[in-house]
Amino acid sequence: MGTKPRLSLTLPPPQNAFIHLASQRTEEDALATANQIAARFGPLFDGESLEVQKADMGSRGMYYRVRVPAASHERAAEICGEIKAGGGDCEVM
Repeated sequence: MGTKPRLSLTLPPPQNAFIHLASQRTEEDALATANQIAARFGPLFDGESLEVQKADMGSRGMYYRVRVPAASHERAAEICGEIKAGGGDCEVM
């Protein structure tokens, strides 16, 4: 008789979440906002760097999103809660 094939379970990598912190109409404004947010809330970001993402919103034009990655949706929600408690605004994505 032949040998049975080995079965292995491969899980997909964990899905990263993002914390959306701001949207600006120009890249310059988004970078300035990112610097302000980093100065105010940077220690909450678990060593992650802020990102500026270009988003084409069709008829509404181009926007630049300021966001930071988080290890999980749960961690993103915790960080966002701390930002809101400190007077900031955010949304978990």
